[in-house]
Amino acid sequence: MMTTEFQTDILLSHGYCLEEDPHEREVMMPYPPLGLLYVASHLEAKGFEVAVHDMTFSSLLEFQRHLNEVQPSVLGLYGNLLTRRRLLEMIPLGRKAGATIVLGGPEPAAHAEEYLNCGADVIVSGEGEETMEELLRHLPDHGLEDLENIQGIIFKDSSGATIRTPARPQIRDLDNQPLPARETIDFGRYLKTWREHHGHSSVSLITSRGCPFTCTWCSHAVFGRSHRRRSPEA
Repeated sequence: MMTTEFQTDILLSHGYCLEEDPHEREVMMPYPPLGLLYVASHLEAKGFEVAVHDMTFSSLLEFQRHLNEVQPSVLGLYGNLLTRRRLLEMIPLGRKAGATIVLGGPEPAAHAEEYLNCGADVIVSGEGEETMEELLRHLPDHGLEDLENIQGIIFKDSSGATIRTPARPQIRDLDNQPLPARETIDFGRYLKTWREHHGHSSVSLITSRGCPFTCTWCSHAVFGRSHRRRSPEA
């Protein structure tokens, strides 16, 4: 087993695997996990040691190997309805590795108690950048104690009661957020896949956050109904 000379503060990953999506394999238009990459760049800018495991071209076995290699203090997983089953397989691997398990995304936020009962320690409700930053500052000294003062999370207290803290205010100025940390993944593989199947490459961007509609399975659960834009100059 490989080990690192430093302690990785957090390993970020998600549950989407291209090999398990027959419909996407027919069209082959994969996009990188930009939400995770925005969280990664925010945390890196704040001085944390961040690793990312992109499951898109990976497997559960490769994820487990990466997890054992970097030995993170925290495992942060993004989930939605389509990746629910895979997420529930990744949680026990993180617990076995000794990591604190933090989940984000519309699916865990909408079904927090179920995921907490399945081994998650904390669910992030809403945007993840500032909440993950505060959690990473809190956990080394306090562990899972005194989480009540952290906005935008759901957890179980010592009595087993589910606690939902007040919502965290949304990031008002998206221009101040760093660009996604595409260098933490094999971004070239996305470009190559597009070229091989469509003759050209494609790069995804997030130019705004929020939506006025109320689909519980989509971005409303994370970004709320407000609509905020990032300026073209940023």
